[in-house]
Amino acid sequence: MASFFGKKPDVGDVEFWNAPERAGWLMKQGEYIKTWRRR
Repeated sequence: MASFFGKKPDVGDVEFWNAPERAGWLMKQGEYIKTWRRR
């Protein structure tokens, strides 16, 4: 992942790391235990 920074990814002109729409925790449910977890 360290080699990812410094290169411009092949996604066109979208710079997705400059202004994220959301910040904070991503809430996910487990596959077997259906409780919400923060990732």
